[in-house]
Amino acid sequence: MKSFCQVFLLAFCALVLAAVPVLTAFSEAGDYSLYENRTLASRPDFSLSALLSGDYFEGWENYLRDRVWQRDTLLALDARLETAAGRLFVNDVLTADEALLPYVEGIDPDTVREDAARMADQLAAIAAQVESYGGVFLYVGVPNQYSVFRDGYPDYMDYIAEGLDAALDAFYAALDARGVAYLDVGAALPELSSFYFQTDHHMTLSGGVETCRLIFDALREAGVAIPDFLADLSYHRLPNPFYGSRGRKLYGLSPFTDQVEVFDAAPDVAFSRRDNGEEVDASLYTLPETDSEPVDYGMFMGGDIAETILTTERPALSDALIFGDSYTNTIETVFYTGFDETRSLDLRYYEEQSLSAYLETYRPAVVVCVRDDANYLNFTGNGSLF
Repeated sequence: MKSFCQVFLLAFCALVLAAVPVLTAFSEAGDYSLYENRTLASRPDFSLSALLSGDYFEGWENYLRDRVWQRDTLLALDARLETAAGRLFVNDVLTADEALLPYVEGIDPDTVREDAARMADQLAAIAAQVESYGGVFLYVGVPNQYSVFRDGYPDYMDYIAEGLDAALDAFYAALDARGVAYLDVGAALPELSSFYFQTDHHMTLSGGVETCRLIFDALREAGVAIPDFLADLSYHRLPNPFYGSRGRKLYGLSPFTDQVEVFDAAPDVAFSRRDNGEEVDASLYTLPETDSEPVDYGMFMGGDIAETILTTERPALSDALIFGDSYTNTIETVFYTGFDETRSLDLRYYEEQSLSAYLETYRPAVVVCVRDDANYLNFTGNGSLF
């Protein structure tokens, strides 16, 4: 009997090992994982050089791992098991009282002064370059979502708040010392938490608009003429399921449900649009075709694009450049209303020239940098200025 059971178990395991790759190879899974928010690996193309280098077999390994039969079901089951086991963080996501929060190492308070001085020096150089041709530079700091809801972390993770506060204090002090104009949105925007998603790390559309109002007010104080098309904006929520950057990691286990806001009527300013040098539809966001189609933050401004240019054909107004990470996306939906031509850069993807060289080429009269407080002292991507 014991031998029979052993044989049966071995046969069953062999069957599973043989069946799963076959089922995977013939499954009709799409090329994009909604839960993981990424494109899945493609079948590798055969070539002699790929075979000899081992890349061909590595490609098949990546393909089978990405496309394994019932992958989402298995990952969802794993998330449920971790939740049932009482894990505080499931897939590096904490379910706090008000929002989903990420596991982060935090910022080392002992390093912030040196890093703040270095970053402020670079921003001061950019500001001086803009001012040299008569332009205005403004740094805009916005709180990261997990900074807004930081009280949701357990007491032993107080180092997160300590690091964020230390970085903010050192950084703004360094900007003050160098005379760089900045806007601290966290200090200026009331009821801050109401402008953030609970299941995603970004601001909502209304949060982006309110941030833009503050930016426009600061620029007007600096002498920039900006018309007001933001006074009467209103919103409604789409019924579509929203897949937030944190919520999707829990595979439907989040106790929070966000919905995406869109304008009742977009700002009344006509524009044309180019993305990465190509003419595209003049749109601010992509609306789903049905009420059941899932949406995510990437619907705003088409997601993270290296270069976007919006032109309104109002030459009496200034030209502007806004650059930063994805926190700019909702801001951009209204930022363009204040200018003749608005350029947007995401330096994580734009590689044609440095920011300094870009400014020398186009000389925008207004330059706005938007970064979240978790990345004030991050020298990569939109922190790489020269």
